Amino acid sequence: MVVQLTTRRDAGFSLIELLVVVAVTSVLAVSATLAASRTGNAADAAARAFQAEAASLRRLAMTTGADHAVRFSADGWQRQIRTGAESWRDLPAQRSVSVPVTADTDRVVFRNDGSLTDAAISFGDGMLCRTGRSARPSCEPS
Repeated sequence: MVVQLTTRRDAGFSLIELLVVVAVTSVLAVSATLAASRTGNAADAAARAFQAEAASLRRLAMTTGADHAVRFSADGWQRQIRTGAESWRDLPAQRSVSVPVTADTDRVVFRNDGSLTDAAISFGDGMLCRTGRSARPSCEPS
């Protein structure tokens, strides 16, 4: 007489296997969400820093009577003062930000009468600021 030993295993996954899969998926989802929110926060922080810089330079231009500007680079901007009809001198403060900066012009000029030149500045993929319509740049998610 031959006895055949068989173990019966139901098709499917065990509770432990399912819990491991849910835990790993949860960790990946949380890390992806945090990474996405950090990028948005960095763009928002860069836009707010630009708005503060713009307010400061506008006041400076109006009080000193000399035009000031912000010259853009890929990683931030440089403050400038007009020294002649078409010449500018860099001021000591340069601002670097953690998101790419692109603008449709090389600089925004803050005139001594309080007006600004028209420009559109993008901070990463998260924020777009426009100047020229009001005394303060308007920024919104892009």
